Amino acid sequence: MADARIFEDLKSDHDRHRKMLAQLGETQGDSPERRELFEDLRRELQAHAAAEEEALYATMLACPDLRDEARHSVSEHKEIDDYLGELLDIDMSSGAWLMKFKDMRHRYLHHIDEEEEEMFPSAAKTLSGEAEKKMAQTFEKRKPKELAMRRNRSPATTRSEFLRRAGPLGPSQFRERQAHRRRWIYAIRRRPAMETHVRDKFWKAFAASPLMMIKLDAAHGHAEPMTALLDRDAHHAVWFFCKRDNRIGQGGRAMGQVITKGHDVFACIAGTLVEETDAAVRDRHWSNAVEAWFPHGKSDPSIVMLRFEIDDAEVWTSDIGITGLFKLATGGTIDPSRAGEHEVGAV
Repeated sequence: MADARIFEDLKSDHDRHRKMLAQLGETQGDSPERRELFEDLRRELQAHAAAEEEALYATMLACPDLRDEARHSVSEHKEIDDYLGELLDIDMSSGAWLMKFKDMRHRYLHHIDEEEEEMFPSAAKTLSGEAEKKMAQTFEKRKPKELAMRRNRSPATTRSEFLRRAGPLGPSQFRERQAHRRRWIYAIRRRPAMETHVRDKFWKAFAASPLMMIKLDAAHGHAEPMTALLDRDAHHAVWFFCKRDNRIGQGGRAMGQVITKGHDVFACIAGTLVEETDAAVRDRHWSNAVEAWFPHGKSDPSIVMLRFEIDDAEVWTSDIGITGLFKLATGGTIDPSRAGEHEVGAV
């Protein structure tokens, strides 16, 4: 039985956004009311987009029949985000600000109408009830966190001020996060999502044997063996604890290699290593096993938690079966097409 809660959650947000856009459109000049309503709207739209991308779009990208619609919607999120940034840089009392706001409002209303009338029905028809239930749980967990993070930052009056007030990330880290989001959008436009059964097999095998050799793209020398920390609700990233002076401690573009226990899955993973600044994530992954490597505890300033934000992966699965094992033992010929699967795409 289908679980429509995810679509109800998203439509509820959309109705709230329609009211906020209407209220903001009735304000005049560079008034406190206009500033407050715009800041509330900006936080709400960005928190909604981040949660929707993780919950719904990531699931749709893994489904060939829904992939194009998801890519289209992600690009529209980027367009709306650009509008919000441009509005920060325009004098709110000017006609130019009002014109830009009306353009943004028109584009966003078109976006959510299209989602409700076309994309949501397609997704509801294609995705399982279990998938929809999981999407709702992911959205309802992520959205409040995104809002809380944004509310803890003081309002910005220009885009440059927004960068200076990027909170605990700091301006350079905030820019890196924005840059990664642009790379992610570019990647999903160009890369197909991986077939669901291959993707699921990779994550299941990786969770059972979470070891990775990882190396910064710009670094010389060899890769570093690391134990990855996984979150079953976040297949877009894995985490590592290491010393800041470790060869990967500075972060940056990186490539990881995985060979799982039993040699049933092999993978090459591309992405970006960034410092994890969310204390809740750090606390959730800290354990006795981690502390065995870092006996001074998680408050040790020499320790850094890195988040490996995955762009895409190349995955090989090995499943030669009993016949294949017999051929290996007797020197027979194995047909590569029957030895497993090979996929490149978003995991």
